[in-house]
Amino acid sequence: MSDQSIQVFEQIKKLNEFHSEYWTARDLAKVLEYSDYRNFETAIKKAKQSCKNSGQSIQYHFVDFTETIEMPKSASKNISNIMLSRYACYLIMQNADPSKEIVAQGQTYFAIQTRRRENIQGEARANQTHFAVGKKVRQTIKELGGTMPERLLTSAF
Repeated sequence: MSDQSIQVFEQIKKLNEFHSEYWTARDLAKVLEYSDYRNFETAIKKAKQSCKNSGQSIQYHFVDFTETIEMPKSASKNISNIMLSRYACYLIMQNADPSKEIVAQGQTYFAIQTRRRENIQGEARANQTHFAVGKKVRQTIKELGGTMPERLLTSAF
């Protein structure tokens, strides 16, 4: 997967007020080269069904909202859009037009990024466990009146 295709998906990624990442359906449709958003809605509908069938909350991964876009002659128009989680994007990629090269790149991007995120979360859990165990060991040493590891003499080789 090229750096350029990674950049395309990174460039449209947004962060909400809680610093959680999301993508919008309309931005994703453009990147995936859907000239008519209505055609992209078919992939969204299938992705929502996959989300539901996997026991996940559609409302958590697909958040509807309305945005205002500027029109010619100082006019504006309200359009519907959807905030998409990484998981929602992954499901959309699985249901988008497979004949498009960018869709295959998107499938790879969201699969790899999801694995990386799971690894990071796994590392964070391991660090939390290590910290909790270390804290308990230090507490036990203190209660027993033992010597803390940093105070032990080390032998020189």
